[in-house]
Amino acid sequence: MLRRCLVPLSLVALLAACGGDDGGSQAADPSPAPVPYRGTPIVITPLDARLVTPGSAPRSVLRHDLRTASTSTGEMTFALDVTGVLAVELVGPSTITVRAVDGRGTATADYALEGLDLVSTGEGDVIPSSVDAVDITGEVVVEADRTATSATVQTAASSDIPGLGAVARSVEPRITSLLFPFPSEPIGLGAEWQITGALPFFGTTVELDATARLVSRSAERFEISLAVGLASRPDAPGIVVDLSGSGAIVGRTDALVPRSGSLVVNGDVVLVGRSLEPVAATLELRIAGR
Repeated sequence: MLRRCLVPLSLVALLAACGGDDGGSQAADPSPAPVPYRGTPIVITPLDARLVTPGSAPRSVLRHDLRTASTSTGEMTFALDVTGVLAVELVGPSTITVRAVDGRGTATADYALEGLDLVSTGEGDVIPSSVDAVDITGEVVVEADRTATSATVQTAASSDIPGLGAVARSVEPRITSLLFPFPSEPIGLGAEWQITGALPFFGTTVELDATARLVSRSAERFEISLAVGLASRPDAPGIVVDLSGSGAIVGRTDALVPRSGSLVVNGDVVLVGRSLEPVAATLELRIAGR
């Protein structure tokens, strides 16, 4: 399988852009700034949340209430299966520690996915599995409505598997912690909002179009269901992506890592430079909080 990834389509080319340039930029909010950034900046265009229906009464604004030095943790599985090309998982702990919170509730936090195992799930000539294959760390700025506005990433790979560093850089914090924004208006049970915006994905820019629904809420706890679509821009270079699926987030307003989270999308990709025929692909993310 490794040989097929390298010729004519490398693992680097296939996966690097999940954490690459999304074709836009947004200046980082300097609010929590006395905190220095570490790592390489990730170009992030903040996602937009538009309320569709406010849900039933009583209603109130759903916002994070984060505290400096608070830490949330979970176990993450990030799996990618492209038929006939590769089938791999990155598995390991996910930790976010809040370093600073400003008066508006905007937090600067360290995120760490350390000691991730690379697990090959394909058959035949597969990419070899590797224990403690890579560390992914960085910083992310998150507003009180769960909108990520800027981030950095740095990686350290303990394996010499070609392309592993690019895989690591593809796992950006918005995906691994399902940092999808809340609406700014008061909401109650059954509220729905549309989440849209550009995401870097598979070496191209895709448009996220998701519908979020508030399933339950009590004190600090919330549960949200997701219907998700990811599609390439018509004029975007790179491979063509058309994926859809569903997800769920169970979280707390005092933590950035969900108590549980899932996102499963599947559909077709066209691997430009390899073939113009669509190839079936599935991307799956699961988080189990600790």
